[in-house]
Amino acid sequence: RRQRVITVTFSAYNPTGQRGPPLYVLEVDVRPRPFVVDHLFRFYHGKNDFLKRKIILDTSKDVGGCSWRGGAPQSGPSWQRNLKHLHCSNLAVVVGSSSASSDADTQEIHIKYRCGEAGHEDSFYLLLYNDPCHVALYEIWHVRVLALHRLDIQGLIGQTDRTAVMLRSKDGPRPVRGYSSAPGHLSLPEPARTL
Repeated sequence: RRQRVITVTFSAYNPTGQRGPPLYVLEVDVRPRPFVVDHLFRFYHGKNDFLKRKIILDTSKDVGGCSWRGGAPQSGPSWQRNLKHLHCSNLAVVVGSSSASSDADTQEIHIKYRCGEAGHEDSFYLLLYNDPCHVALYEIWHVRVLALHRLDIQGLIGQTDRTAVMLRSKDGPRPVRGYSSAPGHLSLPEPARTL
């Protein structure tokens, strides 16, 4: 972020389409400043896989159709007034939204992102607006995605299995721990957790 001055020139065009002399010159002083992040989401997902998440947004907390940032109340039907519009800072992320069928005051935000190699961490911002022209900012979300090593094991309930796990490290051998995404179905004995 750097401070800079942008010059905007307003000119009149004659009927033949040629640009005339400048009528007005405006200098805009741009001073970037930190912004408030309303929510931070951290996702951990397998390497080289698609992260697909759905976040339920409750829009009923808007008092008078405005967020806490201020702004004029919106007009129109309530189902249209509470609909939020999205913008993502990363073009590689696919975002979309749909209104929940069961409740008019909730909206589903869908995120789809391709994770990189294990250990790669990426972050992006989701900007939620009250209007389709992206003028009235509602909230700012910071999303962080960390790609992890993943080992898929299949088996029957009660079955024991031994599996070799090879994890590469730049720093040589180091202790690691294994965790299960479904601890009720798969348990790792304590000596086997530290590799």
